Amino acid sequence: MAARHTNFRNSAWDAAVDAHDRWELRLRELAPAIIAATRPVNFGSERYNEAFIWTETDGMRAVHAKCRLANDTGCWERVWYQSAAAPDFEPFQVADLTLGFLVGAELAAVDEAARYGREGVQLLVSPRSTPVPDIEDWLAMARSAARRAGATLATSTGCGQGPAWIIDRDGELLARSSSSRPFVSQTIELPAKTVMALDAAY
Repeated sequence: MAARHTNFRNSAWDAAVDAHDRWELRLRELAPAIIAATRPVNFGSERYNEAFIWTETDGMRAVHAKCRLANDTGCWERVWYQSAAAPDFEPFQVADLTLGFLVGAELAAVDEAARYGREGVQLLVSPRSTPVPDIEDWLAMARSAARRAGATLATSTGCGQGPAWIIDRDGELLARSSSSRPFVSQTIELPAKTVMALDAAY
């Protein structure tokens, strides 16, 4: 991940974008799963951390550009990305589900989590790359976001970036990955009686 370096390098950025482009061609191997993740993208002269949804029927769909960036040891976002000029915390539909993204530090956007709840979001997805020493603070933020939205929350991390979680709408921890259990799954029933299986990766 290029953002682990404190100094921006065009060559590293281009390599990261190229790697994502190549691996995204393989997402069809995971069908019929729905993939929620982020990727580095160029938008004119600007660089964004873009959240996307991939489905077997619709392919890739960009749905959110990250607007809250942090500089932490091992993840220097403000060096590598621009913040989205206009925050776009908009719910989106996938099949019968209403979802919303809170990427990394956006877990602290408590007003946006609450607004997602008012707009009927059933599932929050939160890809992140967060400092391992602060992991319990991040878990507390994730639990708070789930409660404020009244929505199940699933979050995954980059390799070696600590545990991922699945949290219910009351903020209770349903599943937690670890180095010895890098993938966790949980079958949940959402408020609209939709039953789905969630996966989170360490």
